[in-house]
Amino acid sequence: MMLKENVCGFTRLSPSEDGSQKSDIFVTSCGFTVINVTIVRRTSLKGCSSSINIHTVQLLKALDTTFDSVSLVPLLMQMQRSISSTNNVYRNLLRLQKPPTAAMVTWQQPSCDVFINHRGIDTKKNVAGLLYNHLVRLRLRPFLDSKNMKPGDKLFDKIDAAITRCKVGVVVFSPRYCQSYFCLHELARIMEAKKKVIPVFCDVKPSELIVRDDGSCSKHQLDRFKTALEEAKYTVGLTFDSSNGDWPGFLMTATEAIMENLKEVEEEERQMHIEKSINHA
Repeated sequence: MMLKENVCGFTRLSPSEDGSQKSDIFVTSCGFTVINVTIVRRTSLKGCSSSINIHTVQLLKALDTTFDSVSLVPLLMQMQRSISSTNNVYRNLLRLQKPPTAAMVTWQQPSCDVFINHRGIDTKKNVAGLLYNHLVRLRLRPFLDSKNMKPGDKLFDKIDAAITRCKVGVVVFSPRYCQSYFCLHELARIMEAKKKVIPVFCDVKPSELIVRDDGSCSKHQLDRFKTALEEAKYTVGLTFDSSNGDWPGFLMTATEAIMENLKEVEEEERQMHIEKSINHA
């Protein structure tokens, strides 16, 4: 079995050259996440080559799973030889799932692709935390304060540096978001830095997000927070109901939005680099 083509997340594992295996296997993935595995057995109909779908193993429950390709291929070969063995293969695939390693997390800390702004008490253990873990598994470099900061770090210096380096900001709005000075400070920094922003309205409507004067902030700070909040509220974003929402669907949609915005930022940076090179020529 050999790798024949890999286009847009669909990997085709072709049969051996001697024809001893008469079926193809298609692996659908998003980054390092295997979504489903499909066997297509080739048959001959009136002298013409044709293909029919024999079996598909859905792996949506393994959405946050990283597979070792060295271990995956033998299992796919087993599936190809015997359709009746697919249930065992499915169980073995799930046993191959691996959480992000410490080395992977350490590798991503020096830089930052995505800054996740959130109210910890509302979303650290659900939306923000799950999104962070999912992006790490896709080998992106997200920043989440509870994951990327350690004792001894200077709070504002670390956060401001991450915002400066990031390419996309994900702002997770929640019911108690506007009660946090730190959330509003981060939001203002993101908007003032003109970063690409993806708002996520989790269990809250944009109209419910209001900056209130409790006497703890100066007028200048309040104005900054209000301006940033209004700009973010009128940016197209995502909505999510954590009580009965589709978690895998949300993670997939959010990831697609992040990837699309990252591509736009990188293209803009590439164009700026080209123009700069031309001007200096």
